Amino acid sequence: MPEYRTKEERKIEINNTIKKIDEVGLHPNNTPELIEVYKLFSEYIKNDVDISKTIDLPGVGKKLTINLYKNKRAECCVILRPM
Repeated sequence: MPEYRTKEERKIEINNTIKKIDEVGLHPNNTPELIEVYKLFSEYIKNDVDISKTIDLPGVGKKLTINLYKNKRAECCVILRPM
């Protein structure tokens, strides 16, 4: 039987991810596409759903690949890559 992340575990994971995004200098005020990313993070926390999406960040010439899973066996990741 699969074991799923709790809401608290998902919150901690997303908070750590947001800190990492801040560390590389990306903020919604200078990268408006992050608003969509943060909405996805919120959906993941609140609705306990898997999220897999790539979002272009043309202002910084990067793309963000998001893979968030409720199953504890699956590794969640958010990767910033060049476009």
